[in-house]
Formats: sequence, structure tokens, C-alpha cells
Amino acid sequence: MLAAVGASTALGAAPALAQAPMDVSPGQRVVDEAGVLGSTQTLDSSIDRLAEDQHLTLYVITVDEFTDPSGADAWVSRFSELNDLGATDAVLVIATQARQAKFEASSSGPITQEQQQRIYQDRIFPKLRDTDWTGAAEAAVDGMREAAQSSRASSGGGGGSQGLISGGWLLAAGGAGAVGVWAWRRRRRRANGTSAGTPGTPSQAAGAPGAARVPGAAPADPLDAMDLAQLRAEAGPLLVAADDAVARSAEELEFARAQYGDEAVRPFETALAQARESLTRSFQLQQQLDDDIPDTEQQQRSWLTEIIRGCRAAQASLTAKQEGFARLRRLEDSPAEAISAAGSGVEQERARLERTRPRIRELTGRFAVGAVEPILDSLDEAERRLELAAETVGQARTHLEAGEVSAAALAVRGAEEATGQVRSVIAAAERSAGELEQARASLEEALEQAEADVAEAQALLGRGGYADLSGAAARVRQAVSAIRAELAAGPVDPQAQARRLREARVQLDEGLASVRDAHARDRSARQTLAHTLISAQTAVAAATDYVAARRGGVGQQARTALHEAQRHLAEAQRLRDAEPTAALTEANQALLRAQQAQSGADADVRSFRTGPGAGGSNRNSALLGGLLLGTLLGGGNHGGFGGGGSGGFGGGSFGGGGGGFGSGGAGGNF
Repeated sequence: MLAAVGASTALGAAPALAQAPMDVSPGQRVVDEAGVLGSTQTLDSSIDRLAEDQHLTLYVITVDEFTDPSGADAWVSRFSELNDLGATDAVLVIATQARQAKFEASSSGPITQEQQQRIYQDRIFPKLRDTDWTGAAEAAVDGMREAAQSSRASSGGGGGSQGLISGGWLLAAGGAGAVGVWAWRRRRRRANGTSAGTPGTPSQAAGAPGAARVPGAAPADPLDAMDLAQLRAEAGPLLVAADDAVARSAEELEFARAQYGDEAVRPFETALAQARESLTRSFQLQQQLDDDIPDTEQQQRSWLTEIIRGCRAAQASLTAKQEGFARLRRLEDSPAEAISAAGSGVEQERARLERTRPRIRELTGRFAVGAVEPILDSLDEAERRLELAAETVGQARTHLEAGEVSAAALAVRGAEEATGQVRSVIAAAERSAGELEQARASLEEALEQAEADVAEAQALLGRGGYADLSGAAARVRQAVSAIRAELAAGPVDPQAQARRLREARVQLDEGLASVRDAHARDRSARQTLAHTLISAQTAVAAATDYVAARRGGVGQQARTALHEAQRHLAEAQRLRDAEPTAALTEANQALLRAQQAQSGADADVRSFRTGPGAGGSNRNSALLGGLLLGTLLGGGNHGGFGGGGSGGFGGGSFGGGGGGFGSGGAGGNF
């Protein structure tokens, strides 16, 4: 949702000519209803080159004011419906006298929400502020080109905010896939006796592959018109967007629970659980696609299609409840009280942060820097977001004093989300401190068990035979000795040392399992499972907390690994009593996936922080946290239970009508 309230016009300006969304002519990309662009030949050429080079289409529209509908979000949504915009389309609409604008690319397309925010804030907005209308449009073209090139170059696992979606934005293939869906929509509309301006690119006019796949009657599902590369390009961003929508909706639900109690939010808990179930299955399928086991083309097509449908099902579970949730919260009904509560929340978390940071710093005396540094980094991010929350509470008060109640309510939501993330980060830091102590104690137990297993192997060797146990036992003995020396020397990383010990004893475990009877194997598995589960729980919790606080910068691969870690951990806990050997296998898988998630997320965040256009610390922190930038920084909104954006109870779309337009993007007053 974009802030389209309190529009102003220049003194002495001519009466504004309001303009409703229009159905543009075939091939038309620039509509200058406000008459401010002059010759558009150069701009048309730039848009054509963008279509040829990147398979992306930009529509530029100028009007005096928005009307029928009057809001920027609704106006863009209606425009996208009239013109059947798809996954590779974008819109820049400027209301020149109202001094409002919106830039938005499809939520199912290759330009991520965070990239759209940056294109608007860093490129378009400065031109609008200087009333350089043509410059703003050219800036949008340049920003889209850079975002597309960044996404393609970084295919295979970058962060959401940089557009680095695992599986790759193969733009040529993705564009063709969008054409196939668009062609299906066009045939359906023509069959109904309606028409719309073509959003096609030059490649489409020449007969793009996606369109050629579906001659004659339209397929039952537009996904049938896509090849594997196109399905991957469709599935990748949907996973990230659905994951963010579920996370944001969970946060919104907790805000509502604190305000109205458990009973009031129960229906929304059910919807959230359904969304999580669909999402978990989708990430499991993505892991099957990512593993080293070869898959047939039919398997890949089936799994990718199921991922897309699963993400849409997750979204449907949330959007089905969005109106009811909006009625429940109704921040506009008591804005002064909501602002006061948001301000109190900021101060409460500030006090907690000041108490927590010294306690975490004390851990560096007992634990290695590598074990404590991620916790301190999270607290630094929390401090920046707390500053944002405080600023946004001030903005809410200003809006309310000006009579802009809706804008005040939106600002409150942004402050709540930022404060909620701070609350979660502090809780995670406090929990991590206890988990480090628990991991240290668990490591001691693991060392004692390893020494007992080495003694058992030595006894078997002493009786003759089992020569293969000799080298395995020696490796474990050496690892135990080195770890004990490190424990005696000073600060340690118990998780890293436990991992070294597990790796050292793989062959010994296999050798002993081959000579033990079933009862002995079961007993050994239970002993090993106890401390392996502790390690797995700690690793999964750490990765979960890390990604949750930085979701705007974490891409698909790390998210997939994290969801798989959570799934394996849940299965290990379910099996621990009845089937300890199977539970141990699941716990080890949870550990492996959690480590992959942590390392992948670390890489994504480093890329995010050093990437072009990262901006100032507060702005970058908001982007990294995936916060409501429309409230905090003057841009669009990411969704959630509370309204607007790329998914959640608040709306947005995953490849439905209009390709996902009208509730994401960026813009506002200028």
C-alpha cells in the first residue's frame, strides 16, 4: 500500500484533469495524458532496448491526478487488469499535479520488491522531486536493466534484496514463459468479446517460444505452456515471496494476539498453519530438485508445478482471511492510542536492548568470537531498526496532527513491525546465550562417549580381527585430544567442535555398528542422539533467528536449506523414543541443512551489505529486515496480515490477475 494521502497541487496551477486507467493501444508504451513529456522518441527507444535486451516491458503513464480509482495502488492494479500485464511487465505512473507516483513490477517477475524499492528511492524519486518527468522514466528503465543484469549474473543463491534468486533468473526463458501465460489470457478475453492492449515485447511479436507452445485452444493451466527453465523462473521468486508472506503474517498475528487475546486470533492461526503446511511441502520439493540425485524431466516438471501451486495455496490461505484481519485490527479507529502504544513499545525494547547487550558481550570471555559475533551483529541490527521505529512513531504523530489518519495507521504498522523484529532479536540473543552453555555441556558428554567407543574398539582389536577399526579409533582419539586441549586453553566454539568430533567418528561408528548386536546399536544410538539433538536444535534455532532478522537479504537456497533443517529436526523429535537410529539420521540431516542455511544466509547478507545502492545504515537495515518500507522510507509495502504488499493476509498476488500488480512496488508523494 502506497501513501497516497494529502496530495498537494502547485499554487496557481490549472485545474487538474483526473484520469482513469486506460486500455493502451497495441505496441504503445508511453501514455502522456498530462502533456508533460514532450517528444517521447528517445524514451520509446530506451523502452524498446530494455525489451530486446532484458525481455522486460515498462509502461510509462502521466496523468494530472488519479481517479476511478483514486489511489495509486488501485489505479495500477486496474491498469494491469485492463492491459493483461504479466510477469515481465512494469508500470511507472506519475500524477504530476497531485505530486504522487508509483513504480511497480510484477510480484511474480524477475525484479524483486527490494529492487523496486531501490529503483524508486535511488533513481526515480530524485528526478520527480526536480519535476524531471522524462528523466524519471529513463531512470526507471536504467534501474530495471541493472536489476535484471544483477539477477541473471547472480543466479544460484543470492539474497532476496539483491534479486539473487537460486535457480536463476533466466530472463529470456522467463520472458517467453510470461508470453505463454499472456497469450492464454488474451485468447480467453477475446473469447469473452473483450480486448486489451498488447504488452508484448519485440521478441513476442516475432513469435516467442512461450506463445508458440500453445497454438489453438488454450491449455487447462498456463503452466502447461512453460518449459523447465520458465517453470524454474516462476517457482523461485514465489518461494521467497511466500516465505516472507508467512513470516510477516506470523508477526502480525502476534501483534493482534497481544491486543485482543488468543480467542480472537484463532481463525487466523488456522489459516497460517495451512499456509505453512503448503510452504513446507514446496521447500521439500525444491530440495529434491537441488540435491545431487538426477531427476527426470517429468519429475522436474511435476515438482516445479507443485511448488508453484503450493506457494499459491499458501497465499490463498492468508488472503482468504485478510478482510477479517483488517476488521480485527482497525488501527484507524483509535489512532492516538495506537501511536501511544507503539511509542511505549519502542521504549520498552530500548531498555531490554540496553540490558541484553552487556550480557552477550560477557560471553566472549568463555566462547570464541565466531560463536558470539553473530549474536552481537543481530543486536546491532536491532538497534538500527529501533531507531527506525522511533522515527516512524514520530511520522505517525505528524500524520495524525495533519488529519491524515490512514497514513498515521500505516506508520504505526511499520513501527510495530520494526519493534517486533527487535523483540524477536533480543529474545533470540537471550536464548542463544543459554544454548551456548548447553552446547558446551553437551560437548563434554559427546567427548566422554567418544572415549568409551574408542575403548570398545581397542578391546575388539586386542581380541584379534577388526583391523579396520584401528585407523578409525586413532582418528577419534586424536580429535578428542585436540578438542580437550582447546577447551582447556580458553574461549571455544562448542558447536564447531562438536561438528569436528562428529566428522572424526563417522568411520568408527560404522565399524562398531557392524559388530554390535541390535540392542547395543540401539543403546549407542540413544546416547549419540541425546547430544546430537541438542546440537541440531541449537543450529536450527540460530539459523532461523538469523534469517528471520535478515529476510530481505536472504535468497532461495538458504531458505530451502533452513526449511529442510526444520523439517528434519521435527522428524527427529518425533522418532526419538520409538526409533532412535532413524531419529539420529534425521538429526544429522537437520544439522547438515542448518549449517548450509547459515553459511548460505551469511553469504547472501554479505552480498547485500556490499552490493550497489545499499544506502545508509538505517535504510539498509530496513531493507535487510524486509520491513514495511512504504511506512519507514516512503515507499511501498510488503504485505502480511495487515494489508498491502507481496503476500500475507494483507493482499498481493502470486501470478493471478494482472501478474501481481497494485500492492507492491514503491512510490508515494514527492
